[in-house]
Amino acid sequence: MVFNTLSFQSPKNMKVNKLPDGLELSFLPDRSIGSIFSIVFLCIWLIGWFIGETAVLFAFVTGSVKSDSFLFMFLWITMWSLGGFMAINAFLALAFGKRIVTIRHDSLHIIESFGVWRKNNFFPMSRVRNLRRDSEKKMGNYGSYILHVISVDCNKNQTVLISSRDEKELDQPYELLKESGLFGPVMLSGYISSAKQTETISQAPQLQSEKKDEADLRPDSGGEEKASEDNMYFPDIPDDLK
Repeated sequence: MVFNTLSFQSPKNMKVNKLPDGLELSFLPDRSIGSIFSIVFLCIWLIGWFIGETAVLFAFVTGSVKSDSFLFMFLWITMWSLGGFMAINAFLALAFGKRIVTIRHDSLHIIESFGVWRKNNFFPMSRVRNLRRDSEKKMGNYGSYILHVISVDCNKNQTVLISSRDEKELDQPYELLKESGLFGPVMLSGYISSAKQTETISQAPQLQSEKKDEADLRPDSGGEEKASEDNMYFPDIPDDLK
C-alpha cells in the first residue's frame, strides 16, 4: 500500500471516547499537506485510469483489437486494471480509512479498515497481558528510525495499540491506559504492578531484605541459635565407629 499505516496508530490522529465500561480509541486518516496532496493526485490519476480502462474494454467488446496485438492488449488491460484497483484502495484508505481500538473490562477489540481491506481482531481480556512501552528500530524510505510504541501481549504475541516516532507523544496516552485500570497489572520497572501500587511493589525487594535482616536479629527468631550452631565444632568421626 502506498499510504503509511503508521498514521492510523499515531496519537495525533487519535480521538478518545469514554464508554460506560471502557475506552474507545479512534484513529482517523492523516490530514497533513502530504496526505491531502496524495488524495488529490490519486483522484486525478484515477480519472485518467478510468478513461483508458473504458476505451480498451470498449475495443475488446466491439472487436476492434487486431489479432496480432490481442495478447499484448490483454496483458496491458490486466496490469492496468490491477494498478487501478491498488490506486482505488489507496485513495479510499487515505480518505476514509479508520482504526478503532475498543478496550473493555472483558475484551480488547481492534478494527482496521484500509480501503477494501478490513481486519477484525477480538481478544478476551484474560488473554491480554503486559501493557508496556517499547522502542523498535524500523527501516524507512530514508533510512532507519526508532519507533516508540504502546503495546500489549495478546495470546503471547505483541499487539501495537499506539505508535509514534516522538516518544513524548506517548506520555499522555500511556498514562490514560494505565490509570484506566482496564488492563489490570502493568509492566513497570521490571515488576508486574498496578498503577496504584507502583511505588510499593517497586520497593518490595528492599523491604523484604530489611524484614529478613530484622528477623535474624530478633532474640526469639532463632537468629542467635542459628549463629551459635554455625560456630559449633563437630569433630570428625573415625571410620571404625561409624
